[in-house]
Amino acid sequence: MNRTFRLLLLFLFLVAAIVMLLYLDGERGTNAQLHFKMDEPSRISQVLIGEEANKVRLVKQGTRWSLNDSLYLDQDMLKILLSVMEKMQIKRAIEAAELQEVLRLSGEPVSVFVSSEEGEVKRWKIAGNPQSLQTYLQFMGAWYEVYLPGYDSYLAGFFLMPTHKWESLRVYEGTPQSLFEIQVIAEDTLRMLPEKGELVLQGGAAYDTLATVKWLESAIHFQVKAWSDSAYAFGTPELSVHIADLNPTLGSKINLYRQDSLFFLQLNGKKWAEMEASDWQFWQGIRQSWKGNN
Repeated sequence: MNRTFRLLLLFLFLVAAIVMLLYLDGERGTNAQLHFKMDEPSRISQVLIGEEANKVRLVKQGTRWSLNDSLYLDQDMLKILLSVMEKMQIKRAIEAAELQEVLRLSGEPVSVFVSSEEGEVKRWKIAGNPQSLQTYLQFMGAWYEVYLPGYDSYLAGFFLMPTHKWESLRVYEGTPQSLFEIQVIAEDTLRMLPEKGELVLQGGAAYDTLATVKWLESAIHFQVKAWSDSAYAFGTPELSVHIADLNPTLGSKINLYRQDSLFFLQLNGKKWAEMEASDWQFWQGIRQSWKGNN
């Protein structure tokens, strides 16, 4: 075997090796693209984000989702999350030569665990670059850059949000159809039984029916601007609104307090929110309705 023939064989071997590596790399990307997400995103029943100390736990219970077992989940945030997990795609595989630098710049990745009702499980680690431009995802030991087609979005930031960002800002999580009773407690008490179409003001006093019904419809959809990390201690609330739902877990007890020019709302004896003057005036508006025809 002469030298030229040996060189030709070596050249052909190298070409074959390169083709094989490219094929395997393509297969790795293709397989990841096909398998890193749930086959049926609509069947996702649990999403765990983060480690134990700061874990965000989203669990489907019947037709509703809960946040960390006892908190109300912002349903709009949930819809966005499920949509992101369904639509995000792999842009490219992170090569070994750049992986160490990518991970160094990205910092500690967050763990994500997704499971379905049928027991299908996906485990990811997600990180982002310091400029909040690229998002990286680890699946089955390999790292990829992922993106959302048609959107210039920083996906990693969505998975790095603290628990309180996932909480619903609504003061009542039921629906007008599931609402069983409302009591508005101040100097007088208004009792509403929607199923019977009754609005009863304690003592039988007259009130502006149309204005009261309009106020109640707005009240059950009211949202605070943000929940506070602080806890406050006040005396008797100026106004209390108790909402009973056909599902007892969805009932709400809302207390309103005022301290000088500051206004506060307490929900179910636990969470607090500071309110603007306009929000305070809205809640106080029910009293004007009561007294409208007196």
